[in-house]
Amino acid sequence: MNHILTTCDAPGQSEIWDLAQQLWKQKSGSDLVITKGIIMSCSIQLPGTHRSLTK
Repeated sequence: MNHILTTCDAPGQSEIWDLAQQLWKQKSGSDLVITKGIIMSCSIQLPGTHRSLTK
């Protein structure tokens, strides 16, 4: 799984990670360290941060 998410050289893979790196650096000011744990936890919602999409 780690290979598929981070090191696979499938077409477009490196471009997506480059864009993710750029966005992260723009928003946080630090470099993004891509790990399987970071990828898998990106959909976790912290308590009290829920925003309704229907408002």
